[in-house]
Amino acid sequence: MKKLLILFLALSLTSCEDFLSENVRGIISPNNFYNSDQEAIQAANGLYLGFRTGNLYQGWNGLTTFIFFGSDEMMPSRIFGGLAPIMDYNLTETNYANAYGIWTNLYGVVGDANSVIANVEGNEKLSPAIRNQVLGEAYFLRALAYYHLTSLWGDVPFYLEELSLDEVGTLGRSPADQIRKEMVTDLKTAEGFLPISHSGPNLGRATRWAAKFLRTRYHLWQKDWAGALEASQDIINNSPHRLMPTYEEVFDLDNQFNDEAIFGFDYLKDINGNSQVITDSFNPRLRDEPKVSSQRNTFAALLAERGEEFNGYGLAVPLNDLINKYPKNDLRRPMNLMDTYLGYDLRYTYLKKRTNFDFVESPRGNHGEWWITMRLAQVYLMAAEAAKNDLSIIGKAFDMAKPQVADQIIEHVQSTWGSLDILVNNAGMNIRKPTVAYSPAEYDRIMQVNLRSVFELSQATYPMLKESKGCIVNISSVSALTHISSGSIYGMSKAAITQLTRNLSVEWAPDGIRVNAISPWYISTPLAEPVLNDPEKLKKILARTPMNRVGTAEEVAAAVLFLSLPAASYITGQCLSVDGGFMVNGY
Repeated sequence: MKKLLILFLALSLTSCEDFLSENVRGIISPNNFYNSDQEAIQAANGLYLGFRTGNLYQGWNGLTTFIFFGSDEMMPSRIFGGLAPIMDYNLTETNYANAYGIWTNLYGVVGDANSVIANVEGNEKLSPAIRNQVLGEAYFLRALAYYHLTSLWGDVPFYLEELSLDEVGTLGRSPADQIRKEMVTDLKTAEGFLPISHSGPNLGRATRWAAKFLRTRYHLWQKDWAGALEASQDIINNSPHRLMPTYEEVFDLDNQFNDEAIFGFDYLKDINGNSQVITDSFNPRLRDEPKVSSQRNTFAALLAERGEEFNGYGLAVPLNDLINKYPKNDLRRPMNLMDTYLGYDLRYTYLKKRTNFDFVESPRGNHGEWWITMRLAQVYLMAAEAAKNDLSIIGKAFDMAKPQVADQIIEHVQSTWGSLDILVNNAGMNIRKPTVAYSPAEYDRIMQVNLRSVFELSQATYPMLKESKGCIVNISSVSALTHISSGSIYGMSKAAITQLTRNLSVEWAPDGIRVNAISPWYISTPLAEPVLNDPEKLKKILARTPMNRVGTAEEVAAAVLFLSLPAASYITGQCLSVDGGFMVNGY
């Protein structure tokens, strides 16, 4: 899409005729632009600006409205103006809210990106580093535009070269699947061009990891689970991005583009065209709050003392279904659901992490908050989805009751993946008998499966875990810490696992290997079924469990996942009880 910027130098405008006859003094076009690195960077900057419009990532009524109100998490607090078709889910060909503006702006990015690619590719007037960066950004931002186009409309017009407006107007719709396949190819190209990080004034520009993030989403759309897993794991393992220690820190207004942020759009208040109004959609408005309207003046005065105002639109609020189902004890809840403020009950519940009440630094209609669109936590979720669906994930069973089986497992791991990041020693068995009734063969079998296999696998995987700075999570038991009616050999084997965990955590800490253990109480698994299916035994178990229920395998898996993540990078040698409060329950 070729564009001309015509510059007029008008010495006097004494009449309409004088204006119409004024000489054109200079023309900037693709043919005489792109002569320097600076001009190429300016062209790339124009692509970013294409997304920073009211219809896309700047306005409260832009692309984010479709994204939020199209989810199962957010709803409008009221039907409002031209966005009514979105809010009441009544979009039609003639009642389309701001869909036309979104369509136009996204295709503006596509056309401009096509022009940048055509004029930068092979341009010897540019340094190789700048040429690669600009090309990578153009490929990435074009793919981002087509991501939204196919997300909202499915089959859409598709073109990758410079076309005139007349030529664009004749294009029919191409299948969304075809477009997405092309964009995966483009994003792989972008990854080869883009740097791994930016700093200073370039912070927030696209990196290799942003391109991989977007490619992961495309792969998930195509149900290319292996492709999604490859791209997401590369980000997790090799990018400089890290999960923040707490959920609250992810949304810290004083550190918005933090280690977890991969890509987003930065805004500055008081700069014409460079502030955003998305925050207004999430900020409450005083006319709605607090819940008791007679308290409004007192509440407003209290806000003013803090340099705050409820000066937003109060429009985007969480769905009641989300509010009702959000666990009360979830540590993320206060950052997601705000139904009280400064001790006052609110009429609506708000998405706290998207708000900013500072009317000096973040005034209405003039917000400077970043709008982060890609975070590392999302990568973990995408990797989990891909792993869950990937039929190419290789599973192989080994009989841990057999000695030296560790050698077979290591051979399999090395031939299949070549490396190892996490070892979870989860094999276990039990035979419940009085101590005097056990045979030597039963003793050997329980100890082989429960303890010796843990020792041998830990020993055998040490070189790979040292190389990857990996971790081990051993599955122990509360029977390692106190007596339960599970048999003396079982308790002895689990106690040994707990102590082995402590020993290895100290011995291997200099090698960067973390070693932790989990001690479950009764968990609903086949191993525990003989006990849990006995009403009397189950009654006794629940009587000793403060949470008054049996645990699930998913809850144990969540603890394993936590100890395996970077969020637990300073935790080693610990034995985490997953027991519903059993171990701290006194008389």
